[in-house]
Amino acid sequence: MHDKEFDHWLLIRFIDGTANETEQERVLAWINSDDANKELYFRVKDILDRQRAAGIAAPPLPRRSFSRGWMKYAAVLLLAIGVAVWFFYRNTGSPQLMLVKLSPADSARMILLPDSSLVWLGPGSELQYHQEMEQDGRAVWIKGTGYFDVKAQQANNAFIVHTQRMEVTVLGTSFVVREDERRSSVVVSTGAVKVNAPQQALTLHPNERWLLEDGRSRKEAVNAALYTAWMDDDPYFENTSLAEVAEMLSVIYGYTITIEKPEQLKGQTFSGRIALKDRPELWNTLSIMYNVTIIKKERHVTIQPK
Repeated sequence: MHDKEFDHWLLIRFIDGTANETEQERVLAWINSDDANKELYFRVKDILDRQRAAGIAAPPLPRRSFSRGWMKYAAVLLLAIGVAVWFFYRNTGSPQLMLVKLSPADSARMILLPDSSLVWLGPGSELQYHQEMEQDGRAVWIKGTGYFDVKAQQANNAFIVHTQRMEVTVLGTSFVVREDERRSSVVVSTGAVKVNAPQQALTLHPNERWLLEDGRSRKEAVNAALYTAWMDDDPYFENTSLAEVAEMLSVIYGYTITIEKPEQLKGQTFSGRIALKDRPELWNTLSIMYNVTIIKKERHVTIQPK
């Protein structure tokens, strides 16, 4: 669909649930026709979700069409609305969003939320939540990585995790949410969660992962313990393969890890403790434990049999 044919204010009605069936089909076709359209959709949805959680509706917007060159102005306008809402609530003493932001050099931090749920926030990640969570909605917004241990509540008071690309709904469980520039993922440790993304809705159970990478998604069985190891600087591994460790380190540090001639390393496992700090000692230990050569260059790690 050509951008000039699309009424962008339909997007807001689509997100608010006020668009009719024909308009919904038109918006879905527009979202899936271009990556820039998807980016704008998630940006607008995030702002409107925050306003909805705060209990305020967006001001009425005019119905008009505009070209791709005007898309950024729509995002700026909506961002301005979101900022105005933020200052309105902060200055009137109404519900406030709390912000916790970690640098990449920080260690994982445990955060006790107002509803007694726990979050372990990963290095380089950011979390926002309501100061009065029980009254103002059990919703949080995360950038980066977080492990959630959610306190069970009534069915009409679900806990919702918002990211740029997805929404995770849960009543009481523990799971990991991670998102970066290329991928989004949810891994469940206990209980079950519902994941909502454009044109997708599915339920995950323990040791299942949903992964969205470069526009493609899949659901798969995993060892959930590997995706929570980053919370402990010195975790214990039991019969863990090199492929599993490589996947875990790619999750923790965002590295692209390539294992050359993996068939030669099949069957090699390790049991014991490994300090997971991204230091030469980590890579030296792995090299010895699995009898491999490890070449680390910027964000890419290559592992070769010796």
